[in-house]
Amino acid sequence: MTTSERRTSPRFLLTTPVRVEFGSAIQRYQTINVSRGGVFIECPRPLSLGTEVLVRFEVPDAGKVNAYGVVRHRNPLVVAEPGQPERRVPGMGIMFTRIEGDGAQRLIEFIQKLSTPAP
Repeated sequence: MTTSERRTSPRFLLTTPVRVEFGSAIQRYQTINVSRGGVFIECPRPLSLGTEVLVRFEVPDAGKVNAYGVVRHRNPLVVAEPGQPERRVPGMGIMFTRIEGDGAQRLIEFIQKLSTPAP
């Protein structure tokens, strides 16, 4: 089974600052992509698989999202942006286990905007 076959929802490009809290530590990184079920975060030294985290980030035009999750992947992500050469980005995939308040709805609305063709 490939990584793409395990995903339950499509990923969308989202490059935004993210705060990752685990134990008593707080680290600041950057997201690469997001889906309804998780986020890939660029970081030079990914956390151990199974580490429980709280990720805090802003969704453009929608507001803050505070999501609890667990590290499910630790690997470089190949990023191919239009007109740019492919690059390998070290980082970790976080699977969301719970999103606070209306953050889940904000995230869903953001993803729907991205996946709806422009008129």
